[in-house]
Formats: sequence, C-alpha cells, structure tokens
Amino acid sequence: LVVARNNLNLNHKDKCGKTLLACALEAGATEIIHLLFQHKDLGVHIKDDYGRTTLARAIYCEKSRVVELSASRLDI
Repeated sequence: LVVARNNLNLNHKDKCGKTLLACALEAGATEIIHLLFQHKDLGVHIKDDYGRTTLARAIYCEKSRVVELSASRLDI
C-alpha cells in the first residue's frame, strides 16, 4: 500500500490544494484514514485552496463517521 512507504510526503497537495487525507475524507475511505492517522507527521491542520481544514472538509462532505475519526485525532 502506498501509505506504508517511508519516503511518501503525506502532506503533498494536488493541483486543487487537497492532501491525501482530504481526498480520503471526500471518498469516506475510513480504512485509509485510519492508516494515515498512524503517521505522526500527517498534517491534519493543513488547509486546502478554499481554506478548509481536515475537519471542515469532513463536515462539508457530510461524512459523520469520518468527522468522528477526525475529531478523535485532532486537537479541538
């Protein structure tokens, strides 16, 4: 799995300003989100090009389970 690679920049943004975590949130991919949250260097407070953080994106996408997962990892 790509997430298991040691040299992967988990905080890289795509052309729309979304990180891998943001994409996983939009897709509701809870297994991938769990894997990402295992990495200490994961930037959970990174904003996309619209100024939305991880938690804001999850709420915007109406992903209640993802919001629960995100809230457990975020310092809110």
